[in-house]
Amino acid sequence: MKVEALDSADGDQEVFEDPLVAQVVDAAHHAQHQRPMIAFATQALRDYKDLDSLSQRKPNLRKLASKVQKRKSESGPLSLICAGIEGLYKKYEPGTVRGVLLEALVERSLKSRYGGAKDILTNNMKFRVKEGDKTHETSTSIDVIGVCATSDAGECIDCKVRSRSFKSSWVDELLDEVSPFGLRIGLATADSAQVARSRLKDKKITLRKGSVLVTPDNWTALPLLPG
Repeated sequence: MKVEALDSADGDQEVFEDPLVAQVVDAAHHAQHQRPMIAFATQALRDYKDLDSLSQRKPNLRKLASKVQKRKSESGPLSLICAGIEGLYKKYEPGTVRGVLLEALVERSLKSRYGGAKDILTNNMKFRVKEGDKTHETSTSIDVIGVCATSDAGECIDCKVRSRSFKSSWVDELLDEVSPFGLRIGLATADSAQVARSRLKDKKITLRKGSVLVTPDNWTALPLLPG
């Protein structure tokens, strides 16, 4: 299997490259508290949709952080996540920020698996996949893709903050046209597993063998490709 980049949808690259994105992602992947920090970060993206909601929603983001804090050592990463989201919402369109942060959280979760010199790990890439005489060019860009050069395998993750935003035509393309080449397919969302499954059912989206629904409840499913 060979994966070739066709182009990248880099309209949000300025946001991706903002140091505050790395601040949120680093704090959410805190070595000692990754599970609760991922849960908090994804809840913030799901429930706090604009700058006003960060201070006016009950509880506001800072109070939510104090409520979820269980250990003193969690205070630092929680504060960094709050400050990062607040800063990004002030600088950019919050809807764009929410999508970028979810993709960045997913991408970081794959970093340990796709760290080889010739591995692919990137976001928003349209690509061509080949194996033998079979070829497929994707109709749009995948949100996050990781490909291991040494094992000819990898994964494609479609990311949506709210699971109602998954598009059945794109998921079908990933499952029908991309997955047969050996790429595992994931749908990542900030919604709970229960809500996400209901939304997928409403959209008549059915995951199959080799595909995984990734939610804050099972974030450790990433990376999908075993090490």
